Amino acid sequence: MEYTSKEVYEYISKQLNDKIVEWKKCRLSWQEFPIYQSDLDFYDKVSPTFDVSEKFVEQFFEKNSDVKNNFEYKNWKLKVKLPTPTLCPEEREAQRFVFRNENHLYRWKCVYSWKDIITTISPDKDYIVYDENFRWGDKWEPKKIDQVKLDRTFFDTMNEILHGTPIWGKFVQKNENSDYVNITGNSKNSYMCFASYDLNECYYVQDWTYSSNCVDCLFADYSEYCYDCVKINHCYAVTHCDSCINCSNSSYLYNCTWCHDCFNCSNLDNQSYCINNKKYTQEEYMKLLPTLKPSPIERNIIWCNIKDSDNCIWNNIVNCKNCYFVWTWTECEDIRYTSYEIQSEDCMDSFCHSKHCIYTVSCWVSYNCGFIFYGNNLNNCRYCWNCDDSNNCFWCNWLRNKEYCIYNSQYTKEEYNELVPQIIAQMIRDKQWWEFFNPQLSYYWYNETLAMDYHPLTKQEALEKWYKRSDYETPLPHVEKNVKWEDLPRQWCGIIKEKKPEILEKILNYAIICEVSKRPFRITKQEIDFYVKHNLPLPTKHPDIRHQERLARKDPTIMHLIHCDECGEEMLSVHLPWEWKKVLCEKCYYKSN
Repeated sequence: MEYTSKEVYEYISKQLNDKIVEWKKCRLSWQEFPIYQSDLDFYDKVSPTFDVSEKFVEQFFEKNSDVKNNFEYKNWKLKVKLPTPTLCPEEREAQRFVFRNENHLYRWKCVYSWKDIITTISPDKDYIVYDENFRWGDKWEPKKIDQVKLDRTFFDTMNEILHGTPIWGKFVQKNENSDYVNITGNSKNSYMCFASYDLNECYYVQDWTYSSNCVDCLFADYSEYCYDCVKINHCYAVTHCDSCINCSNSSYLYNCTWCHDCFNCSNLDNQSYCINNKKYTQEEYMKLLPTLKPSPIERNIIWCNIKDSDNCIWNNIVNCKNCYFVWTWTECEDIRYTSYEIQSEDCMDSFCHSKHCIYTVSCWVSYNCGFIFYGNNLNNCRYCWNCDDSNNCFWCNWLRNKEYCIYNSQYTKEEYNELVPQIIAQMIRDKQWWEFFNPQLSYYWYNETLAMDYHPLTKQEALEKWYKRSDYETPLPHVEKNVKWEDLPRQWCGIIKEKKPEILEKILNYAIICEVSKRPFRITKQEIDFYVKHNLPLPTKHPDIRHQERLARKDPTIMHLIHCDECGEEMLSVHLPWEWKKVLCEKCYYKSN
């Protein structure tokens, strides 16, 4: 795992005039990381408070004298002072990501109906799994713990609740003819799509929204008829393109904006009919196009990708303000130590679309919450799991329209405000307060989660950090007919369709043996129709291999302190000079283009 260096932290402190109050050592990696003054200000802002009487506070402080310094009472409110993190930002992110399995699907049976279902839970686990349609119904209730036992660790109690409450097979809503998707909603006729929304006829895409007719893509919005692209926005009919905005009818582009009919170009703005960054007439371009093959060209790389933003540091930030230690953000303000956010405000260590939140994974439209795993429309909730439309809940799982609940049991407002501080006091003693969920509570093995994509660990490394890890692999499907990748026709599918259409029909009945993993995979008719329409070759690699190759094309997430290759000015960049021809500061980059 790669970590941010001390010199980067100090550079950011100077740039933002944000004092480093304390240096700490991560309890997992032993890497040094800072606590900025702005971090302390945020912790104070999100500290939970409880309306209690003076009489209760006197008794509470007497009973909990050993931890009373962690609380303060003012204006009839008991406030919990938040401790600083014990993990560095990278380890905190890995602990959040280990709770999110996006693209590993398995066959299982619904425990209630015994119907065959597709689920994110592998068969080597002992959870109760329901079909997602049944789980949303009212024929069952989540497990409750009626009495809070302070002599039992709260993670152990939560583990009991999780194993006693059915899990939905997949996180999906309002999809049509899209069974093989996960964390996806409002989509139609799509297959193997993950962490996406509002798709139509898309296949093998991830982190993709408001798009249609796309195949083998990663990170995009508002795009159509795209193939093998990474991080594109408002693009049409582009293939093999990375980091492009508003481009069309082009192939093999990198970091281009408002370009059309270009091939094998980089860092272009508002251009057309270009090949290898050289301008041609339309007639010349169209004549050369059938003969073209991609070739290496010089790429001047900007220090980082920040557009229409103010006072922001890190990468892939669009229309944001006062954000740092963040990547892949849009329309956010006052955010830090986070990733994949849109329209969020005043959050830290989160993966959400909310306001005033800390330590969350997939927490949507919520306010003043902390330690949430899959929540929607929550207010003042902490340590909650799969809860919706609820307020003032603590250590709860799968609640709907509830208030003042602990371990899924109902309490009065007064009971709740007096009991939760007692639970927190015991959590402080057990060193479990203000730590994210223990990784052992995750439904998933480390190697099937987002953590493995962004912070890969060997089996031994994962176990040493107390993550769950498994060698389970989905059994190879039984196929009677298969074809080796090298035996596939080498022509484009459009040409095959014209000359020998029976070959494509035959392919539908065969499994293809991947050229890398040797695992068999099938191609659907919808995929072949897409390859024919856009005259693309048949894939020779398993979808999992293609996904890993797209991940390798995304920008890194760790910043480095380097010097501009043109003017020598000190700057931060996710790109290292020896990996590219040149890495330039903003001023030199725009001057060179």
